[in-house]
Amino acid sequence: MKNKMHGFKTVFSHNLGIHMKSKKYLAVTIILAVFLLAGISIFIMIMSDKNSRKDQYTYNVDKVYVVDETGLGVPDYSTYGAALGYEDAADTEFVTSDKSPEELVDTDGAQYVVVQKKSGDSFVLCVIFGNTDNVTDEQVDFNTAAMEEYLVPCFKTHLFQVSGLTGEQIVQVMLPTAINVSKIGGESENQSKHIVAVIMMMAFVMIIYFAVLIYGQQICADVPMEKTSKLVEQIMMSVTPYALVSGKILAMVFASVIQFIIWIGCIVGGVLLGDVLSKTVLGVDTSAVTTALDLLRDWFDGMGFSGISIVLAVLLFIAGLVFYLMLAGLAGSALARPEDAANVQSIFIIPLVAAFMLVLFASGLTASGNYNIPLAYNLVPFSAAMTAPASVLIGTLSVPMAIVSLIISVVSGMIILYVAARLYKGMMFFNGKKAKLKDFISAIKG
Repeated sequence: MKNKMHGFKTVFSHNLGIHMKSKKYLAVTIILAVFLLAGISIFIMIMSDKNSRKDQYTYNVDKVYVVDETGLGVPDYSTYGAALGYEDAADTEFVTSDKSPEELVDTDGAQYVVVQKKSGDSFVLCVIFGNTDNVTDEQVDFNTAAMEEYLVPCFKTHLFQVSGLTGEQIVQVMLPTAINVSKIGGESENQSKHIVAVIMMMAFVMIIYFAVLIYGQQICADVPMEKTSKLVEQIMMSVTPYALVSGKILAMVFASVIQFIIWIGCIVGGVLLGDVLSKTVLGVDTSAVTTALDLLRDWFDGMGFSGISIVLAVLLFIAGLVFYLMLAGLAGSALARPEDAANVQSIFIIPLVAAFMLVLFASGLTASGNYNIPLAYNLVPFSAAMTAPASVLIGTLSVPMAIVSLIISVVSGMIILYVAARLYKGMMFFNGKKAKLKDFISAIKG
């Protein structure tokens, strides 16, 4: 094996330098890094400022005019609000009026008007604010947001009463209903954790999918580059096909991983910078970062997050990416010239799209609401690249099985590399010729 990998270091370092020094690579890396760092920090500051402003305001609506266009009458919002636990509604005076909203604003000086309408098969409550010149926009937004919370429940209570339900029946109907999914002998499933798990799974699926599409096409066209060179025979005497193919692919993978690390670092840096600036520049006591972390801590509680699971998730992600990029290298090895790359990209694109569709529509990400991916999905390299990293973080894939999945992906990638190298060497002399299937088979057999 040592002789077969002769020249690997030279090929790897040479191609890595070419990729990382290219203007396109540097431009994309730097521009997106700056955008993430600045954009996230600014977003954190905006959200922190918005949250801090909410604490400065209190609901101060004394009177609300109500115009009914449904013919069902106006609810006693104050009474219903008190019964349902909405103190803001209980402290507000609601005045029924036959005037138009415009007239109420112009002649009665109304600040807030609620219009009850019927639109098709549904009801609509329109909140209109008028004479609020002496009130800030933020205070108006706060007031209307508070009104939106209690208007609908109170109006629904009124509809139940109009339909003939008793007070006790209305209370029963208005009780909140929750869904708790569980298995006999198992634990109940937290719906918020389910949402986080699905989002995490989708994130890994999309990252792998687009990373393979972007880098795979570049590798597919880059692998046969030397075949068009007049120095191809000298190159093949200096390095082995195994070293040439693996050096090119791994250099691209390494460059892409460095990009991801830089961008993730900028995301973390943007969050930390936004948190610091929110507290120092804006004087916010509790930033949006602190609020979000408290929420995430509650959501992630009980999942499989640990030091070893995070390490395994990273390794599984890299192994899955390398596996698909090896397929792209296999496709490129069959080419006589880079211009024909589009003709063989289906070798890695079709399995990629098939696995993508399978994970999305034939797994636990469907409407069944179950995010426990079947074990086979996490072991077969084509789908494991998309599901295994998230599964081990969520806790649905055990550490031993994650190690097995990692080994399978690595071994599968090495097998593809071996086949790609033999194909590359065997197809070396088909430059300008149209190869047939039997030629590829013969090349692989040697």
